[in-house]
Amino acid sequence: MIIGQGLAGSTLAMSLLARGQRLLVVDRQDAGSSSRVAAGLVTPVTGKGLNPAWRQHEYLPAAVDFYQKLEKKTGEKFYHPMDVVRIFGSEKEQTKWRGKADEHQRWGSETDLSKCQLTAEHGGVRMHDGAWLDTRKFLDVVRNRLITEDAWREAEFSEKDVRFSEGSISWQDVTAKKIILCQGAYGLGQGGWFGNVPHRSAKGEILTLNVDGLDSDKRYHANGWLAPRGDGTWKAGATYEWNRLDSEPTAGGREEVMEKISSWCPADLKVVGHEAGVRPIIRNSRPVIGFHAEHKQVGFFNGLGSKGSLMAPAVATHFAEVLTSECEIDPELVFPTANHSQHLISGSLIASAHAAVRECVSDGDTVIDATVGNGHDTLFLAKTVGAGGQVIGFDIQQQAIESARIRLTEGGVGDDVVQLHVRSHAEMEDVVQGEVSCVMFNLGYLPGADKSLITKEDSTLRALSQAVALLKSGGLLSVMCYPGHAGGDTEAAQVKRWLLGLPEEQYEMHLYQRSGYRSSTPFLLLARKK
Repeated sequence: MIIGQGLAGSTLAMSLLARGQRLLVVDRQDAGSSSRVAAGLVTPVTGKGLNPAWRQHEYLPAAVDFYQKLEKKTGEKFYHPMDVVRIFGSEKEQTKWRGKADEHQRWGSETDLSKCQLTAEHGGVRMHDGAWLDTRKFLDVVRNRLITEDAWREAEFSEKDVRFSEGSISWQDVTAKKIILCQGAYGLGQGGWFGNVPHRSAKGEILTLNVDGLDSDKRYHANGWLAPRGDGTWKAGATYEWNRLDSEPTAGGREEVMEKISSWCPADLKVVGHEAGVRPIIRNSRPVIGFHAEHKQVGFFNGLGSKGSLMAPAVATHFAEVLTSECEIDPELVFPTANHSQHLISGSLIASAHAAVRECVSDGDTVIDATVGNGHDTLFLAKTVGAGGQVIGFDIQQQAIESARIRLTEGGVGDDVVQLHVRSHAEMEDVVQGEVSCVMFNLGYLPGADKSLITKEDSTLRALSQAVALLKSGGLLSVMCYPGHAGGDTEAAQVKRWLLGLPEEQYEMHLYQRSGYRSSTPFLLLARKK
């Protein structure tokens, strides 16, 4: 049994059918699932680093072969090769590419965009092996094939309805050797068989636009992307929302996408469609497969993220080989267990945070106090970096800044060491230049002030994203969470999920709790950048 007929479930089902296996795919037909909403983009060089995706040299040929064979078998067209143009946003980006051009010449080459209809003063890269998968059509083609094989059922699935026997499982009227969950972000909820898998899924919003006069034989990436769909219609995206994980389009999402595209596309843009879905992001956007530690008949295929069209076929083929005993599971694809150390302490959480900071911060370093408050951490950081160092502090309340200044003055710390800004910590990237060795967060409200003014998960998550980007190798992120006040429980849960979802190959994670802790007890999260 396969639960979920998104990209993961569909490619796994086709791979198992090709091996003569009998199967049943159960799907709840969620119109807002990430696979149905996804633009299906295959982009050979991506991200700020201008790099190919993980295992792309292996996974891209496998994807092309998989989709084209299914097209030939069904007579349907859903995989569309297309050149992709990445527009350099700055001279620095152009220089970065030129430093990697020889290494990545298999995937793209610099191109002259001086006559391009878009804003492209620094040129760009033209990629030769781009494509887009019509995910809706692909899923429909697979569903029709499964129906023909009497291998598809529309139904709601609940883990509590599964009954285990020696060597098999039963659900409703079905008995199977194994059950494989391919439920995307929906399957990563708390309390499920795989609810402990560290993840930080993100909601993405995509627009459908009418764009007049733009060359539609290629796709464009810059700040966001534009992908042609014919007859002057383009898909445009996308957003990353870490907090509100639902499939409802928002006015803010629409505005964000339009602002991105308008920054480099001067054409008249008319919105004719708007969709949203939640991407399952696990372990740095790498797919994961494996089996439950206790229920060996229960498997898992998830984490395709924004590169699902590229990675799904090869991973599904490998998982099918594992399920049919043709090979052992690839250890680099095994789903992660808890990627953090847990510490129960009897002493102060703040003292634990300060001890960890002292190990990572030296005289003369630059550090950030993301939540100045009354200045306790600010003063501690100033004493730690010394007269030659720099502390940059943020708080949205003038009262907090004034209180902190008094504490710093009493502690003998001058303005040459500490900069205080009456700004949100979500704006730190606009202020801080260069890398830092530590960022401290002390969430919640300002003691002695209006308790209705609290840190909020939306701005906190944006600040955390900026903080990890600013940390140098060996640097420390320290976050004190307070789930005991109104609004603090939601923020603490979101922050914990986000932080523990950071890729374990890049961060060493620690969770500190006091002995006898309850759900409302404060806790400390530390992330050391490797």
